[in-house]
Amino acid sequence: MKETQLENFLRNLKSAAVAISGGVDSSFLLQATHNVLVDEAESFLLELGCQQVRVRCHDQGRLARIEADETGLDILAAPDRRRLVAEKLAGLGFTYISLDLQGYRTGSLNETLDRQELDS
Repeated sequence: MKETQLENFLRNLKSAAVAISGGVDSSFLLQATHNVLVDEAESFLLELGCQQVRVRCHDQGRLARIEADETGLDILAAPDRRRLVAEKLAGLGFTYISLDLQGYRTGSLNETLDRQELDS
């Protein structure tokens, strides 16, 4: 973990501890931790050569869904890279790692919200 990422993690952890002691929902700590893990995962994917990539965290941090542009999809789908990415993200604590075949798109986290709102 890079020094700035460690500093961000510690700052988020301290903020979470203060929030929890003040009666704020403990999901704040979980979100802060997820943000650090996502940043670490995205930095790693950028180092592999992906240019437009996002890691979306689902299922209370157990699932990492990777969205990448066309070039990134090609890079990440190669067998040697798939194993490397799976090992790295599993090492960060993700149980399930998936590559989103729809690729990178803005607003993808809102897709399920829109569906839920339509169902109500």
